[in-house]
Amino acid sequence: MEIGEEAARNTTTDILRYSTAIVNLFLSIVQFLMSLVIIVSGISTYFRSLWSYFDLIYIVLNTLISLSILIESFISTEDLRVLESILAIVVLVKLLYYLRLVD
Repeated sequence: MEIGEEAARNTTTDILRYSTAIVNLFLSIVQFLMSLVIIVSGISTYFRSLWSYFDLIYIVLNTLISLSILIESFISTEDLRVLESILAIVVLVKLLYYLRLVD
């Protein structure tokens, strides 16, 4: 493999990584704004459910992970992996909750 091919592959990987991080950040902001509208309309009823806290944790962790991908020195790699593991568990719990709603 030549040096030019490897550089092109690394550039493509970086572009995909950054574009994914930007899309995740945009979706986190949209979800945050939607949650904010719900909170403003009824803050006392929104936080009565345990699932609203899972939504809040999901939004915060997803935003932190997206920012750390865009700003590489924001969070260390080891800490980032821990946050991603916690986020995976939160997503699994939300999935089980949604599956319970369907059944």
